[in-house]
Amino acid sequence: MTLNITTDVTGEFHLHGYDLKLGLSPGPSQRMELVANATGNFPIEFHEAVGSSHEEGSGEENEFGQYTLGSLQVLPR
Repeated sequence: MTLNITTDVTGEFHLHGYDLKLGLSPGPSQRMELVANATGNFPIEFHEAVGSSHEEGSGEENEFGQYTLGSLQVLPR
């Protein structure tokens, strides 16, 4: 599986459960490749770098600059 990720601020994309992280900066899409072999519902977060600016309403933010973007659901075959 390939995820193409684009951002307008510097930070880190994190797929929990698979413990995959990808450092991101504004610009072209970056790719994250994974083999979806673990089943379940895995949260996807963006951890904003200190000093980056962001737009309101771009995700659920907590006090550490982390935004819950959604989740990846992997069903058994």
